Amino acid sequence: DDEDPARNREGFFAMQLHTGPPMRIEYKDLRVKLLEAAQEETAEDSGPRWIWRAGADDERGWFRKRFSVNGEVAKVQLWMSCDNLGEAFLNGERKLQNSSWDQPNGTDLTKALKTGENSIAIAVKNAGGPAGLLASIEIKYKDGRTETITSDTSWSASAEDVKGWKTASFDDSGWGAALDLRPLGMSPWGQLREPTVYKPEQAL
Repeated sequence: DDEDPARNREGFFAMQLHTGPPMRIEYKDLRVKLLEAAQEETAEDSGPRWIWRAGADDERGWFRKRFSVNGEVAKVQLWMSCDNLGEAFLNGERKLQNSSWDQPNGTDLTKALKTGENSIAIAVKNAGGPAGLLASIEIKYKDGRTETITSDTSWSASAEDVKGWKTASFDDSGWGAALDLRPLGMSPWGQLREPTVYKPEQAL
């Protein structure tokens, strides 16, 4: 009502896309101004990063990261989230799968890690829309030290399924660096649920 003295001439409106029957919305004398994008307060800049490889979203990606274990470990946990499907291999052996980007899966690697150099290799398949990988390995040593290996641009990435890519001895020097997309907590993925324990019998 243009004559209503309580009417507010300025404000914000938001729209959300969803599945369901078509909807129609009508506005009158609406003026829209583009605002600068605001950072989400929940973003965790120091944590794992969503990464992908160079190329289109609606495809597959292969990722690798070498890391060293220096000392006796007390506990080692790996968790990951893939948009949309992913498999993780430690030193060539499959240890974890994930099939829902908003529900990370985790597994215990304490007995699987070896002293010295190790290699984590992850294959991801995108099923449309944004593609990405988010991963973290948390290492607790018996002497009290802690170390965290997270997905970031230090990981290697490829657009091809190369023979032997998941093994620890594979030479990935010809791969490119992973692309940094967003920190954990930022759109389009936002905050995730707590990781659930992966059970091999539930393999994809």
